[in-house]
Amino acid sequence: MSILRGDLAQIKMGQYVILREDVVIRPTYTKTKQKGLKYVQLSIGDNVYIDKASIVCALKIGNNVHIGKNCIIGHRSILRDNCRILDGSILPPDTIVPPFTVYGGRPATYIGELPETIGVIHKDLTTNFYKNFQGVDPRRQGGGNQQQQQQPVSSSSQPQNTARALAEQERQN
Repeated sequence: MSILRGDLAQIKMGQYVILREDVVIRPTYTKTKQKGLKYVQLSIGDNVYIDKASIVCALKIGNNVHIGKNCIIGHRSILRDNCRILDGSILPPDTIVPPFTVYGGRPATYIGELPETIGVIHKDLTTNFYKNFQGVDPRRQGGGNQQQQQQPVSSSSQPQNTARALAEQERQN
């Protein structure tokens, strides 16, 4: 289950923001002379994919950003458009990630550049994920066996086949 701490400060999200399992989104803070700490709004752009078990405390995340599995994005960090953070990376506080770059490591540093077409590729990834998303029918959560509880809600066979393909791909990762 993912956690969004909108009680600390406002979180604004664009279209096709994908949050995988166990993601924590928490607005960052600034230091003030009067009150000590003040939480500030977190802005997340369009077509952002945040993979499993990542913790995000950024100030701003641009459009077409991919944050890998098990990442920690430090306080007040800014991720510009069309960038990628590799799996397992820890981005230090106050880091600014430029557009079309890849960051990775512990602490995360510049690894390389992304092609100019990454925005289109990333938009396709997030919109297809969104269109093929299969929810769990809440009426089946009350009882029965595990297999019945995890039955996806579907109106046609094509989305089921796509969901199976996505599930198979997840198992391989």
